Amino acid sequence: FSGATASRKPHIFYSRNMASGKANVELHNASLLMHSDNAQAVHGSSVLMKPGADLISQGNFMDFAPAPCCLYGCLIPEALKKRTFLRAYDNHIETNFPFAPCLCICDDERYVVDKTWVGFFDKPPFRSGMACGCIPCTCCGPPVIFSHNPKCCCIDMTPWYGSQIRAAPCSCFNMKKCYCCCNPCYIDCSIPIARGVSDPNHFLASLAKATQEYAKTHGIAKHEQVIYASVSDNVHDFGGSRAISSSAVMVRT
Repeated sequence: FSGATASRKPHIFYSRNMASGKANVELHNASLLMHSDNAQAVHGSSVLMKPGADLISQGNFMDFAPAPCCLYGCLIPEALKKRTFLRAYDNHIETNFPFAPCLCICDDERYVVDKTWVGFFDKPPFRSGMACGCIPCTCCGPPVIFSHNPKCCCIDMTPWYGSQIRAAPCSCFNMKKCYCCCNPCYIDCSIPIARGVSDPNHFLASLAKATQEYAKTHGIAKHEQVIYASVSDNVHDFGGSRAISSSAVMVRT
């Protein structure tokens, strides 16, 4: 009898170990599930990038857009125009300037390649970038988003080229290339956001209102906020620039 009891003891010992191991596995799985739930609660929860933003304004384009000028308008299929947009929401903007490898030969959206971009208002170009990754870079002024309107002498070239919306990392304190005339210095360090726009100042005025309200809501410092302008190549006004506010377009002296 004692021998039979002794032979069953290892079985009881292993059974207890197996039960303990199963409990540990279940506890580990529960911990992983809880960690996963916490991670899902954190990812995508930034109040600066809340989903479901309201549409504020939508850019209008020349008929030949997204081509750079009217000479190439015949090569732009309607499918490409349908997927070209510039939209401002209350916390970001979205753009799509696609291209069609087959040009006007294949007028179908299946052959269109999208080039989308999303920019939130708490990051450049709507806010000053960070120097060395930790200090707001405001030593050369706030960033600028401006409309660039092509002119040749006194001739408005917008009907043939449209206007561009461009972004510069700083205003360079509105210094001119030739001291008191010509375009502002920040033109040379700007990049295009949209081209072929037919009414850029109206869009930028709406965008200015949205970014100002966003900055006020989220406590973005005034000296870090983007400013808006309209820049002209016209010789008559010496390449002057005008500031764009959320309510009106004012001449900057």
